[in-house]
Amino acid sequence: MDTSRGAESGRILLARIGALGDTIMALPVAQALKSRNPSCRVDFLCSASVAPLLELSSHIDRVYPLKHRNVPYRLSREKQKLVKQLKNQRYSRAVLMENAQHFFTILRKTGIQKTSSYVEHRFDPSLHSVENNLRLAGLGGDSEVELKIDLDLASPSCHGFEADLEGLARPWVGIHPGYGPPGRKSDQTTRLKGWPRGSFSRLAQALQERGASIIITGSRQDSRDSQLIADHLDPRRTRVLAGRTTLPQLAGLITTLDLLVSVDSGPAHLGAALGTPLVVLWGPAKWVQTRPLPSTASLELLRQDVPCSPCYDTPAMKSCRRNICMESIRVERVFAACCKSLDAG
Repeated sequence: MDTSRGAESGRILLARIGALGDTIMALPVAQALKSRNPSCRVDFLCSASVAPLLELSSHIDRVYPLKHRNVPYRLSREKQKLVKQLKNQRYSRAVLMENAQHFFTILRKTGIQKTSSYVEHRFDPSLHSVENNLRLAGLGGDSEVELKIDLDLASPSCHGFEADLEGLARPWVGIHPGYGPPGRKSDQTTRLKGWPRGSFSRLAQALQERGASIIITGSRQDSRDSQLIADHLDPRRTRVLAGRTTLPQLAGLITTLDLLVSVDSGPAHLGAALGTPLVVLWGPAKWVQTRPLPSTASLELLRQDVPCSPCYDTPAMKSCRRNICMESIRVERVFAACCKSLDAG
């Protein structure tokens, strides 16, 4: 059923209460809605951690941040307050880019009569999440789907890191070794999507020998890993900004890079969407559905075929004791991809 006419009018609530990468893959829906009808109102319900980035989008009129995603509604004053806020907006439609029944129930409590979600509509595993989200919103599909987002990177919130990079020689290569909360495992080597710390160090050393400067990014939880990588590098050509930037500042920083090297992470999706050249190391996740999509710059996705990959959403994921899919990606191969990108740039 074609729902695009309804999707282009009135007040529309989009919802994706997930991590950075998941949210970025939902943003093209807001952009498509505004492109079809600039007068429609598009609001977005998201995780509190990514809200500052969404507030930079010219395609979103209001952002509703949710801090505690998993607290039951009956125990959550935050969710109860949210329902009251959303009731007052009288949305004509909601698009919930989730398959969580409890979020579907929450939106029903707001009085929104028409809600599209993966609770009721099938997610096509043969398509990328961006295309699935667009189809869910009734916006059709495109065989050449791109992930390109429009953010106000001139905003003061995107700056403040520049002083740390003064005097740093070009080219600038960003290294992003982390991919989310560390959980019970203290370093990247033993994590499912992680690449060995020693491999990152050898790669960065080789890039510095080639003339590049290294900027290591990440969250506060990545600070230890980042510093341990930096300890093997020339300090004159190294900056560690892990834990020292906000999400909007990270977006601004990524746009200044000549190349970003990352594991499967939210910043990898952000870099792709902002047009920064990328080399992404990919292991256990479903690359058909969730790989970063290129926009205006080169993107090299490096993966090694192993019998157990992809293992996301399978019993093998929880039983994995050694991420051979990531270990098998050799430093020499990554270095060659980096050189190719830098030479092209």
